[in-house]
Amino acid sequence: MKLRLVLLAALVAALALVASASASFQTGTYRGKTSQGLSLEFKVIGEKVKRLHFSDIALCSSGFGSKGKFANVHGPIVHGRFKVTLKGNDGATTMTITGKLQGRKAGGTIVDQTRLDTSGAPDPSGSVTCSAHLRWAATTG
Repeated sequence: MKLRLVLLAALVAALALVASASASFQTGTYRGKTSQGLSLEFKVIGEKVKRLHFSDIALCSSGFGSKGKFANVHGPIVHGRFKVTLKGNDGATTMTITGKLQGRKAGGTIVDQTRLDTSGAPDPSGSVTCSAHLRWAATTG
């Protein structure tokens, strides 16, 4: 009987730990900035990131910059973390956004890689490479 109570108590403690881990962040609108000083905003609804939008400036091997604006990005949250990989411009752009949510705070990285042709148009086999590696932070409430 004591062994069953101990096992039951351990099971209840484990379930409470899992429940608290999944509830360790708040729902709502998160607002913040990237390491480039540009705004970033998204909503957390349930276990999902919704309507993430931000801008970035990728530095190019040509010496110029490429500004991108991204909106309406969505992704699942698993154990307080999310990772979304986007591909665009017919394969010329790959972007990975990662984030960790804890309490009212969130933070993560944005990695943007784009290839352009010599005229500056997106081209998956272009000779000009552009990239950005940013950190971001946001809060809700």
